[in-house]
Amino acid sequence: MNLTVTLISIIRRQQTWLGDPIRKAHRRDLRRRVVQIVARLAILRQINGEFPAELESVLTADGFSQATEELLKDPFTDGELAYESSGDAFILSSVGPNMVQNESGIEETSTSDVDFDPQGSDDDHIWRWPPRE
Repeated sequence: MNLTVTLISIIRRQQTWLGDPIRKAHRRDLRRRVVQIVARLAILRQINGEFPAELESVLTADGFSQATEELLKDPFTDGELAYESSGDAFILSSVGPNMVQNESGIEETSTSDVDFDPQGSDDDHIWRWPPRE
């Protein structure tokens, strides 16, 4: 075995070892943010009768302390989480570890450790209300 092949093999193993903990940390951070955002969206829907048109509305939701814009960031890109609302429904999504917004991916039905992305997908993470049947 030559030196180049050995070095490539070592680098690939290090990327795997380092990549998994980093992705897991980003997923935990994403889950934490989503729980806070969805709770705030639910309060705003109770108060106003519909979900807000803009995600930024959750930063000053009544009943919660004021949040910073950091709450709305996608931990995989540092850009804002994607959000669409039709008043009675919403879609909140993250690009996931592959950092490509392609409107497909894991349809999250929970934010618990048990159900949250059990396969460790690199694709988008999508939360919708109401959930798809």
